[in-house]
Amino acid sequence: MTEAALVPPSNDSGRIVSMDQFRGYTVLGMFIVNFLGEFEHVYHTLQHNNRYFSYADTIMPAFMFAVGFSFRLTILKRLPKLGYLKTYLSYFKRSLALCLVSIALFGIGGGFKSFSEFSYDPNVLLNPNQYQQLFQIPKEDLNEEQVKSILRGTVASIEQARIPSETEQTEADKQALESKIDEITQKQFDKFMVSYNAYKDQSAYQEAEKLAEEQAALQEQIDSGEVNKENLSEEQQQLLNQKIDYPDYTSGPYFWSHMGKKFMKVLKADLWETLAIIGITQLVVLPFINLPFWFRFAAMVFMGLFHAWITHVFNWQFFYGYTEGFIYVHPDHGLNNWMSELWGTGRTGGWDGGFFGIFAWAVLMLAGSLSYDIMKGETPKTNAIKLSCWGVSFMVIAYLLSCLANFYDTNDVIEQENKAIIEANNYYSSPEDKDMSVEEFLNSKNDETRAEIEALLIEPAEESMIKGGQAASPVVPPTEQLSKRPLSSLLAPLPFMKNQGDELDSYWLMWKRLVCLPFTLFSAGFAFVVLALFVVLCDIGGIKVGIFRTFGMNPLAAYAIHEVVLHNLLPANLPEDSAPWLIILGLAVFLLIVWGMVRSLEKQNIYVRM
Repeated sequence: MTEAALVPPSNDSGRIVSMDQFRGYTVLGMFIVNFLGEFEHVYHTLQHNNRYFSYADTIMPAFMFAVGFSFRLTILKRLPKLGYLKTYLSYFKRSLALCLVSIALFGIGGGFKSFSEFSYDPNVLLNPNQYQQLFQIPKEDLNEEQVKSILRGTVASIEQARIPSETEQTEADKQALESKIDEITQKQFDKFMVSYNAYKDQSAYQEAEKLAEEQAALQEQIDSGEVNKENLSEEQQQLLNQKIDYPDYTSGPYFWSHMGKKFMKVLKADLWETLAIIGITQLVVLPFINLPFWFRFAAMVFMGLFHAWITHVFNWQFFYGYTEGFIYVHPDHGLNNWMSELWGTGRTGGWDGGFFGIFAWAVLMLAGSLSYDIMKGETPKTNAIKLSCWGVSFMVIAYLLSCLANFYDTNDVIEQENKAIIEANNYYSSPEDKDMSVEEFLNSKNDETRAEIEALLIEPAEESMIKGGQAASPVVPPTEQLSKRPLSSLLAPLPFMKNQGDELDSYWLMWKRLVCLPFTLFSAGFAFVVLALFVVLCDIGGIKVGIFRTFGMNPLAAYAIHEVVLHNLLPANLPEDSAPWLIILGLAVFLLIVWGMVRSLEKQNIYVRM
């Protein structure tokens, strides 16, 4: 591709009609799937899921793809006029604004229920319930050994979980481990006591403050003549004469510690809604968006492979927040959650890729920027053909990558393959034999026949590949079965088809939550093909859909309006188990309201741009 000063075919106003219509389609699609996602009785492919690729999963990637197209278009216009510094600064401000709008619409997760929580040291291995129970114990009744016992149990679990179960420990190793556990327990107890004393001092101060208020109120009643001092009860006399001591205390001593952990959890999970994802991904893509076609293609490949690599190294466990209690590291389960230890985010999980998912979303944004170059200066027919070829190529590669998910052996896979082997070798003598499990069938045969059959059967992959229901290596699948299993058992379900299998969760399933490489590549390919369709319909056929234009030219305003209506009017006021006819009716009313409001802005020539 050359960097000629040509642009994709546009109308008299300079708008690229096919992209405007495509963008409007993605915005409308987003509104539809967001609405339908609130109900139970909806066809499966119209809802997001975590087990297979649905039509609903194509919408947000398509919007990211459209952002990439527009990003490429606008930066080529701005750089010659504004220069690098002003152009890049404008995009940085835009990204910040998108994040702030996202926070305003979606918030940053749950808050704190009581100011007293800031007396809990978040670095002590106690949960809020344990803290509350221990803090209610008077100082004179607090049992040091009991507290240490609670802490020691957690510390011991963590330290023992760092050692693979098959590791043989000598007596010296065991003694060293016990000493380490005792040392950490003592440090934990010391931290707890600082927190405990701070809480007690604050409670005593609040009690003194309350007592002072009661004393002042009584004195005011006496001064006003409302109460006769001579007629005070013994209790009132004691209150009036009592000397009140205010203990020294620090208000909310662990406030900033909690704020730090809250900030890290927001970065890990709560920030990542559509607008914030667009804003931050734009910053990741910014250094590459002005580069020639193949440089951006190389950057896209790098981003995808980098995301797969960091998922292998740490992000799988970090993203899902895999822990057992407070345990972050558990070799027997293939877990290495050191990033959660570093961030202090514990079992907090993420969605839509989380913090490190921006590298995966960058693949889609860069793919969208490539579509601009593919369409640049060509006829609409050529554009449609090229876009379709790129799209099909992306989808084929993505599907082949998704087949890696079938490399992991599961009980169902092994059972079905072994049944096929038994049948192929003519050991079944009746339909009843086929209905038996493999184990039942083997038990029905004599020792000699059983030995013959067992010699043919496939054994599950070595046990180290599967740990506690999770793949020990979710990114690097086992390969030892490839020579034993037929090709058919390695083929993944087709996209848009409901997956009923018991596949182990792995990076290679085509799912949206982690934003894995098969998902990003397939959704990018699908976006290429859909854009090609709009080129045919709009640039060749001259077809324009009004609602696509309205949403496509004012997407930010439309998105904000739809969120307000979505959570305050419809579907918020409809039952989750609504009948299909009510869902369709509600959807029609919802879209009519949103379209009417955005159309009103369009008529007034009001467009929200960032």
